[in-house]
Amino acid sequence: MPFWVEESFASGIGKSSDLGNDLARIFQRELIRSKEIPVVEIFFRDRWPGRRGDFNEGNYQALMLARNAGYDLVLLGRLLPITDPSVLITDTKVVDVLTGVTLWSGQTTHTSYRREQRELLGKTPFFKNRPEIFDFSERVTELAECTVHEGILNSEN
Repeated sequence: MPFWVEESFASGIGKSSDLGNDLARIFQRELIRSKEIPVVEIFFRDRWPGRRGDFNEGNYQALMLARNAGYDLVLLGRLLPITDPSVLITDTKVVDVLTGVTLWSGQTTHTSYRREQRELLGKTPFFKNRPEIFDFSERVTELAECTVHEGILNSEN
């Protein structure tokens, strides 16, 4: 499923303006790359009223959609609102579609001071200020790698 992200947030990492779909693609790529899970599909959904609340209240919409599509497991996630430009936090969980039981859940935090470093370097005459100062693509990829390899695939279940 696409990740839930504040609607006002745009990352500039993909061709789409929907960061939730971009995050889902990055997680999909990491899960496939691991070779632990042979098939990983993304169930795209542009509009999803109530998705934010659904993450903490049973995931009924996501489970119904995944069940109707014939999926066994569903990966749900949300990027928490950014309160510190150096920190990205996701809540992620894997749920069994048939039973509704959460098989794995976790919160991943990624901290990077590259932005501050680039801002400081941009003030010197030797380095020009760069538009990719937020380094969002690299940071989200690192966040997904950590969640998949250190969390989901490293769990005891």
